[in-house]
Amino acid sequence: ADDRAADADVDRPARRVARAAVLEKLQQNEQVSALIGDLVATDCEAALLVGKAERKQRHYAKARAVLAAAGKKSCGEVKKKAQYLEARVARVQNAASADQLLSAFVKTWGSDPLVDDVLLWRAELLDDKGDIDGALDVLQRIVTDHAGGDMADEARFRRAFLLARQQKTGEAIAALDDAVAALQRQPRPRLDLLDRARYWRLRLAVFPDVASLDVKDGADDAAARVALAAFA
Repeated sequence: ADDRAADADVDRPARRVARAAVLEKLQQNEQVSALIGDLVATDCEAALLVGKAERKQRHYAKARAVLAAAGKKSCGEVKKKAQYLEARVARVQNAASADQLLSAFVKTWGSDPLVDDVLLWRAELLDDKGDIDGALDVLQRIVTDHAGGDMADEARFRRAFLLARQQKTGEAIAALDDAVAALQRQPRPRLDLLDRARYWRLRLAVFPDVASLDVKDGADDAAARVALAAFA
């Protein structure tokens, strides 16, 4: 009887973590923290769940603290997920450490499928800081090094848009042509991405300023508007 009781005591934290995982999926985030908050120092999965729950409640400082601790533990896959979420929260906060955390994740996890997500966030961060050339380099890295990832098509489009913002219209149109071609090679391309790339390719050919509908010199205004209307 004593042995059975001891076994039950040992198993109780695992049962609490399993229950918390269900609650987290049900968006019962306050209950997650209340149920297993005392386990974050010793249980990797508990730390990850509490970090996710606090992030969803926009308790960003607490979420980052919990995730940072979990990311330093020898927790295998949980360690990676914790570092990924910590970098994401830092990016959402525009924290001073965001670029360092994003870069560290990319360096640590190399070709992991999550890396292209993190690279996209880093490109956004660099763009926000005014480093458009840096953002372009990161987006090209996604296209080159993670061509089979789920962010490659988005990276192609964003790269084209940044080139357009730099008034490099010819390069932007060429990048959009590449984006369209890459999507068309896929057996089941996302039609929303394909239409977006086609629309902006046509629009930039006639209205090169992304913030204006001023027609460029020599363009047929009426014909351009008719062609663009097909995407409305």
